[in-house]
Amino acid sequence: MKICIINQTAGIGDIFYTQKIAKEVLKRKKADKIIWPVIDDFSYIKDYLKFDGIEYIEQSKFIKPKDCFEVNLQSADQRHPGSVMLAKYKEVGLSQNGWLDYFDFKRNLKREKLLFNKLKIEQDYIVRNMYYGSPPQPLKHHVPYTGNKQIIDIDFYKGVTLFDWCEVLEGASELHMIETSFLYILEKLNIKSKVNKLYSRCKPANFSHIEHIPKNINWEFTQW
Repeated sequence: MKICIINQTAGIGDIFYTQKIAKEVLKRKKADKIIWPVIDDFSYIKDYLKFDGIEYIEQSKFIKPKDCFEVNLQSADQRHPGSVMLAKYKEVGLSQNGWLDYFDFKRNLKREKLLFNKLKIEQDYIVRNMYYGSPPQPLKHHVPYTGNKQIIDIDFYKGVTLFDWCEVLEGASELHMIETSFLYILEKLNIKSKVNKLYSRCKPANFSHIEHIPKNINWEFTQW
């Protein structure tokens, strides 16, 4: 059995974005199986990203097989100048076109509803996300909001995953967010918000690495 190791343990948005690479490795029969180590905090993705031939494993439990080859996406930007995200596709000689068609996840509507009810959400609300980067030490920029709608801030709750926010995100009338992994999840949702403000994780703002990614959401790229 030919085994391919994908070296992209974090961030989780990068993992979403590079699903096409892994699935094309299998489709083109470059390997019979993909083993994808992820940081332990992201071990839950195996319950949402289900695809025959791809196995996600906690990094702490990963033992590299003797007979395998590795696709190193984690450091691709060191070898390919320009967009950090596009570098991952340059690394393997693939176009990123159609990446969204390869990114699918299984929603857990029960878990989504539990979170929605826990937050005591009113009829008209905005969702704001100020965190970016991978756990256990994510970074944070304050995202301003001067309106009078209820603010639902994305936060870290025990036992709650990124995917559990889907119902909350779909029902919001406005989105005010740092560019992070939700950028990818939102592409697959039926959102109703008409005001979608995206803030850069960089100061001053720099969207050059990700401006090509959104396809379905018309973001307002907002300056700090």
